[in-house]
Amino acid sequence: MPTPEELKMLLRVTEVARFDFARHSGTHLRRSEVMVADAPAMQPFSLLVRIGLEAARTRTWRLRHTLRKELGYVEGSSSKLGGKTPFFAVPPLMGGEVARPSLMQRLHDAVVSVDTDPNAIITGLRGSGGFGKSTLARIFAHHEGIRERFADGILWVSLGDDVHGPSLAGKVNDAVYLLTGERPPLTDPLLAGAELGRALDGRHLLLIVDDVWSSSQLEPFLHGGTEAVRLITTRQESILPPTAPVVAVEAMLPDEACEVLFEGLGSVSARTVTDVLAICGRWPMLLALINGAVRADMRGGGSADHSLQDVHEQIRRHGPGVLDIADESQRHLAVAATMKVSLSRLSPEEQQRYLDLAVFPEDADIPRSVLENYWHHTGGWAVYQTHRFCQRLTDLALAVDYRQSPARLRLHDVIRAWLYHQQKTRIPELCQALVDAHRHVVPLNEGVTEWWRLSLGETYLWSWLPFFLHGARLDGELQSCLHNPEYLIGKLNAVGPAGLEEDLNLSADPTTLALRQVVRQNAHVLGPLAPVGSLVATLASRLPDRLELAEVRRRLAACLTQPYIFPIAPMPDLPHPRLARVLAGHSGFITSLFVIGEDTIFSVGSDDKARVWDVREGQLLADVSAPEGKHFPVREIAVKTEVWHAYLGNEDQVLVVDPQTSKVRHRLIGHTSIVHALEGPADGSWLSVGDHSGTVRIWNPRDGSLTHTLEGHEDPVVALTASPDGDWLASASRDGIIRIWDPHTGNLLHTLAGHEEMVDSLARSPQGAWLASASIDGVIRIWDPQSGACLQTLEGHGPGFGAAKPLVPNRDGTRLFSSGFDGTIRIWDLRKGTALDVLTGHSGWAGELTISLDERWMASGGYDGKIYIWENDQNFPPQRLIGHSGRIGDLISAANGRWVASTGDDGDVRIWDPGTGRCLHVLRGHRGWAGPIVAAPDSSWLATTGQDGTVRVWDASTGAALHVLTGNSKKSESLAVSPDGRWLASSCLDGAVRIWDPHTGKLMNELEGGYGPLAVAKDDNGTLLALAQELVGIRLWSMPDGTTISITDSKAGDTGTMAFLAAPGGTWLANAISDEIQVWNTTTRSLTHTFAVKNGDEAWPCSLATDLSGTRLAASFNDGSIRVWDIRTGLLDQVLIGHSQEVSGLIMHPDGSWVASAGYDGTVRVWPRGSGNPIAALRTDDQLRRLILCGDVLVVAGSRSPYFFSFRPSE
Repeated sequence: MPTPEELKMLLRVTEVARFDFARHSGTHLRRSEVMVADAPAMQPFSLLVRIGLEAARTRTWRLRHTLRKELGYVEGSSSKLGGKTPFFAVPPLMGGEVARPSLMQRLHDAVVSVDTDPNAIITGLRGSGGFGKSTLARIFAHHEGIRERFADGILWVSLGDDVHGPSLAGKVNDAVYLLTGERPPLTDPLLAGAELGRALDGRHLLLIVDDVWSSSQLEPFLHGGTEAVRLITTRQESILPPTAPVVAVEAMLPDEACEVLFEGLGSVSARTVTDVLAICGRWPMLLALINGAVRADMRGGGSADHSLQDVHEQIRRHGPGVLDIADESQRHLAVAATMKVSLSRLSPEEQQRYLDLAVFPEDADIPRSVLENYWHHTGGWAVYQTHRFCQRLTDLALAVDYRQSPARLRLHDVIRAWLYHQQKTRIPELCQALVDAHRHVVPLNEGVTEWWRLSLGETYLWSWLPFFLHGARLDGELQSCLHNPEYLIGKLNAVGPAGLEEDLNLSADPTTLALRQVVRQNAHVLGPLAPVGSLVATLASRLPDRLELAEVRRRLAACLTQPYIFPIAPMPDLPHPRLARVLAGHSGFITSLFVIGEDTIFSVGSDDKARVWDVREGQLLADVSAPEGKHFPVREIAVKTEVWHAYLGNEDQVLVVDPQTSKVRHRLIGHTSIVHALEGPADGSWLSVGDHSGTVRIWNPRDGSLTHTLEGHEDPVVALTASPDGDWLASASRDGIIRIWDPHTGNLLHTLAGHEEMVDSLARSPQGAWLASASIDGVIRIWDPQSGACLQTLEGHGPGFGAAKPLVPNRDGTRLFSSGFDGTIRIWDLRKGTALDVLTGHSGWAGELTISLDERWMASGGYDGKIYIWENDQNFPPQRLIGHSGRIGDLISAANGRWVASTGDDGDVRIWDPGTGRCLHVLRGHRGWAGPIVAAPDSSWLATTGQDGTVRVWDASTGAALHVLTGNSKKSESLAVSPDGRWLASSCLDGAVRIWDPHTGKLMNELEGGYGPLAVAKDDNGTLLALAQELVGIRLWSMPDGTTISITDSKAGDTGTMAFLAAPGGTWLANAISDEIQVWNTTTRSLTHTFAVKNGDEAWPCSLATDLSGTRLAASFNDGSIRVWDIRTGLLDQVLIGHSQEVSGLIMHPDGSWVASAGYDGTVRVWPRGSGNPIAALRTDDQLRRLILCGDVLVVAGSRSPYFFSFRPSE
């Protein structure tokens, strides 16, 4: 168990913020699945805390081992996933491999033992270089019985000593691509590993990871996929879990060694065989080299016996007489001596060409085309000479393999290391030669080799060219590539952001450093994006307005080719300067986040994943899933002091526990309702408990007696905090009141009123000088706990549940950090009562916040499942918040295209200039959120409604409030305006549709008809008002008199209306419900079309759009698809697939030539008529919810601010 000091560090009980821990009662979940356990020894959250500490000190496998031992947890799902095609991605056998039966049997037994053990996922092949680990694994993978056992397939990944960081992430991304067909745009190996784990989940396959050198290389391959067995080949047994079965690959048995040595040689004297086996230690690689040299002599007419004797003598003279393979220095001597023998079979020119191979990186196939260019440059060789020499190298075992399809050569890493050692002083020269050998494959312009014009087919050069430029010390040429937009885009398309970040690590000039930061911060939005050219616009949109990036920005913009989408104004989602990195891994929202070490944090998500992160390196240190059918605790209701710990147990008992023995001292029984909060002073003199009844009880934790019952709150007590010395206790309730008590006497000291809504968070300064409270009204108040006076009111967070939660003070109490429902993190200067900075990035609410022990950085986690790491440096300039402080509710554009208006959860209405993206007016008046919005046909006024039930009419040109319409008793659901602008309709939750005169503000009529979305239509007699009425259908009124003329049974009562749309001419209405879209003729009141939308995947419609003529209808769905129908024929015209998440924004160009869509996946796409592929796209770092067309500007609602995009169609 952690020490008391560790616990204080973990939970920051030293005055930072109290954690509201969650509860679990066996298998019964209640109150949003908050969790509790019966005894401290079984507290899941406490166990996770301890395991988090362990993971911070050690490696992932130790975390897994501890977790399995304590609770029997395993990662991932054990259920089979359907629809996954078996595959086989293993290097081919070369012929002539020796099976080594005894090792094969041991390996088979080890793999089977892991495959049948639900708590094991890994086995290892351990041996020094050249002993045949990879060969053995390859033979094993090709065995028919193994292929049958792993019915979902076998996947092979080759690493090597030089594979780290982004290059390792690239290897993992490649594995994900093989499994899913999609390559993650990740540059962090362990984040990529989390994606690999998800791809492995439910697959019974064998994953072979070859040539692993370190624990950090192994980590990404251990996440998820509990049904997948990992076979690891490595030289370092210490990197493997101690429980993993390991097969040692050492010297061959004598008969096996003879089989390798005698391949193709015929008879040889026994004495010679004995001498050769002794001098090479039955080392497979040396045996193969010797065999190759002897066969070369035999082709020249020599005898095998004589040649073997000659080889033996040469090795004996230059190497160890008898090789001890356990001695590394002797192995080096033996390799050098044997290589000298093998090279002596080559001509001097061939020897030189072979030494040229020292330039190539380890464990990477060398394409024959690269060798043809290289050796033509260094030796003037023709193509046939290169081909013949590659075959000769394979015959001599100087190359591991030479294949024709695809044509490539591979070197053994031991031989490659020997080559590098021999030629290390010539590496710059060789890199220069390789670069020069390929200059002809791209244009030469005014003496500049335009490497950025490489064809995408030149995958090797796209991957390795910067490596060779750097090795050749061609720094200027390297920078020319790294600063060239065409190279940046080509690298992203050919290799991905991981490869680009690795290139950018090779230079340290200001522009490259700035680009490296851009790629690191935005890698998750720089993945593949169709069509070709969309990635140019996306990368250009991510570049901040910085001097060192100005030229790159200009040249990127010049690379845009029509059609394209490009921002008119700076993107509102660009990373804040304080943002150090984004940790993406949780697929659900973050439920708990706290510091467990100097640069280590622990997170729990609603995806039932617990993770440990290295903040400095941005790496995932551990990733553990809850067992199937169970959940990790969200939070724990607990308080800990040095003398006792208190937990919430079953049946709302509070358990007082001895921290040294973990034994329960007392069970505090007496609460008659759910317990929400515990609190106690550092000296442990008392314990307070707040419950759902509004009562606070004070207990003596030493003897378990009840000392005081504090009553006064009218609603549940949800937060408690105490002074450092224990002289006062503050309680907060859903009644919006904070009460300060004397815990020693039970007397009420102060009643603090001021919040308009429930208070759900409390904090106090480390010295106890002030008390902070946060309410769902979005306001934070600072109080003097001695006098009860309100010292400051901090406003900025938008309203909503958890609007400013948690509250975290700094050590000296001069600053307060808050995160909120509006998705922002705010830094408050309590000396001035102002916000020092507003940090934006989360695309949903930010519910968790923690600060490092030395206050250098802070971490926030939110609904988007991401963890943002922020620098807490005072030197950063404050960021100006663009747009709403809460989520956008609705968007509308003026008919004349002069303005765009938005409403938000912050209650504001904003009017924007669509040509510049500048906010022209901020209209305030709504209390709570502001929602639906409509505009006058002549664009002179707009009307909004919101949570407060009012309808407000505003002057669109000045932003002045014209009228406040207050007849609704509840919030309004929808608005509609007549074609001539003479009346305004509002649908209210009180069941009435009210008709207003927008020019006078007077109520004209009140119609009974329920509530729901409104639309304006027409029939032969004039204008109609339509309502998609919940539980009834579509109701029609004749306007302006309000006569009810029809109620259609549209099945809306089954599920409710998802979307409601009237044709521009008003001749039909489209009503989208969960399983179909109905089109009604407004003149005949008849159902003309029913479009079924259920496709077996539970897809439902989200948005509808049509063209100006009303002849085509488009619908978007939560599964990311879009469908377009011809209204005249009722036939399906297009199915558009591309979005990966819900599409909630949809428009159709007035002439019907294209459809534009915006989705939760952050992309905006334009689809032409008659095609199933987009013609333009751009990716944001946001969840996009609404889309409108204002003139020729696409306006998209993000989390807080509209995006303004110019769409340039083909000329």
